[in-house]
Amino acid sequence: MGPRFFTCTHRQTLIYGTIQVSVERANYSFHTRTGRETISSYYLRRYGLLLRSPGHRLVYLREDPGSLLPAELLRLRP
Repeated sequence: MGPRFFTCTHRQTLIYGTIQVSVERANYSFHTRTGRETISSYYLRRYGLLLRSPGHRLVYLREDPGSLLPAELLRLRP
């Protein structure tokens, strides 16, 4: 699968790129200014979204390797 258009449902934005599967899951924690936070807790705090599948692996755009996103928040555009 090559580059495709996707909609980020949490921000209603259109992104373009090649989706790659990460080894990290939504319980992966990262450094913030105030300490450490998991991807799940970030989406709950920032967008009010409780992830349905926090144990699933995250995805990222090959063109932007720092972008870790829960796959359940992406929709493939026709």
